Amino acid sequence: MIPVADFFNLLAQKKFCSSTWLRSINSLDYLEEPDMFHDIFGHIPLLSNPIFSKYVHELGKVAMQHIHDKEKLIQFQRLYWFTIEFGVLYENQNLKSYGAGIISSYIESNQVFTNNAKFLPFEVYKVIKKPFQTNTLQQEYVTINSFQELYNSLKIVKIEIS
Repeated sequence: MIPVADFFNLLAQKKFCSSTWLRSINSLDYLEEPDMFHDIFGHIPLLSNPIFSKYVHELGKVAMQHIHDKEKLIQFQRLYWFTIEFGVLYENQNLKSYGAGIISSYIESNQVFTNNAKFLPFEVYKVIKKPFQTNTLQQEYVTINSFQELYNSLKIVKIEIS
């Protein structure tokens, strides 16, 4: 794991760092920290989507404007967690996971596809206040209707966090 400020700085520069280690077969269900599988199969394909990629880049740029404010950085971490890591897309009345934390976890994927969790509509002002845990299976996921909605939310983030 790299420091939060360094991570957001890389995103602001259109750079996405990747882990250099690979989990064991016994760790397919859930892994607290990212490995190469998580980064390459979870993040990289989605970063080829122009709108999603713009969202990630802009999120990094906006976070860098508040880099010396720990409380505000936590809000950006929450937004990252519930969208980029554990985001779910509601499309044509179907749930589709897009978050790398879901995609790279067998148990998280099953939880989404079996509807065995709580799914909340994406409301950015609620997400930036919502605590998260990195060491356990998620019980709640935030759903978006499109990547454009996600990108557009950054306008609200700039107001809410300022």
